[in-house]
Amino acid sequence: MEMRILMESKLLLSTTILLLFLLLISNHGLVMEAEAAMCSKPSKLYEGPCIFRDACRFVCNDEGWPDGRCTKIFGKCICYKPCMP
Repeated sequence: MEMRILMESKLLLSTTILLLFLLLISNHGLVMEAEAAMCSKPSKLYEGPCIFRDACRFVCNDEGWPDGRCTKIFGKCICYKPCMP
C-alpha cells in the first residue's frame, strides 16, 4: 500500500512539473511576440550623450514616440513604438 501511494505521489509531482514547464514556455512565446513588434529610430532632437532614460523618453515623447532608451555602447537616444502591421 505504501509503495502505491509513493508511486502516485511521484506521478502527480511529475505531471505538475511538466504542466508548469509547458505554461512557462507558452508565456515566453507571447512575450517574444510582443517584443518583436516594436519599431525604433534614433532621436532627431536629443543632444549629447544619452545617460538618463527618462530624458531620452521625454524627448521621444515630443517626437511622437511613446518610449525612448539609451544605447549602452554609444550613448545614443533611440525612440520606440509598436509597429503598425
